[in-house]
Amino acid sequence: ISDEGEGEREGEPAEGEPAEGEQITVPNLINLSRNTAESLIVSSGFTIGSVTEEYSETVQIDRVVMQTPEPGTLLAPGDPITIAVSLGTRHVIVPDLNGKQESEIETTLLAAGLLLGAVYEEHHPEMAAGRVIRQDPEAGSEALRHSQVDITLSLGPEPVADEGEGEEDTEDSPGCCRGLFNGSDAPSKAVKRMLGDWLLIGLALLSVKTLSLVY
Repeated sequence: ISDEGEGEREGEPAEGEPAEGEQITVPNLINLSRNTAESLIVSSGFTIGSVTEEYSETVQIDRVVMQTPEPGTLLAPGDPITIAVSLGTRHVIVPDLNGKQESEIETTLLAAGLLLGAVYEEHHPEMAAGRVIRQDPEAGSEALRHSQVDITLSLGPEPVADEGEGEEDTEDSPGCCRGLFNGSDAPSKAVKRMLGDWLLIGLALLSVKTLSLVY
């Protein structure tokens, strides 16, 4: 009975391993997810080289957009393979934030590949407080991925002061002496008539006093 493994030559590679000096075909990694591509590189007998990132208009985020060497190239076992992973498209569509609550805004922007920028506040006659009334860039426009979107939040309607609050009649105010001047700078006809009557009475009294002195 021959010993187990008899016939195997000393130094012969194990099953599935490439023979010394043998070259291996580089697999196609394009459009694979980063994790899948790295696993395939190692299982094919190569090593992972550098991993870079770049924008792509055709390949989804976190998938391989480029590899070096190209698929089908023959390499020695253990040689490195370099890949570039997609960051997605360079430009994204700005979502509509109008009417959204402050708590929803950041989540909505992150899902679209954007960041929250400056936050302003102002009163609005109709929009409830804490909701978006304006954004920049506008909804539906294109923006660079990871760029910022500024928003303006409503403070609600402006507070209404009580009627007549803080109003006082002073000598300099138009309402002063309203009974005499009717809110204008010129005396009314009634005032003129009254002043004329006083003048006549004064003249009559003066005449009486003068006559009494003479006699």
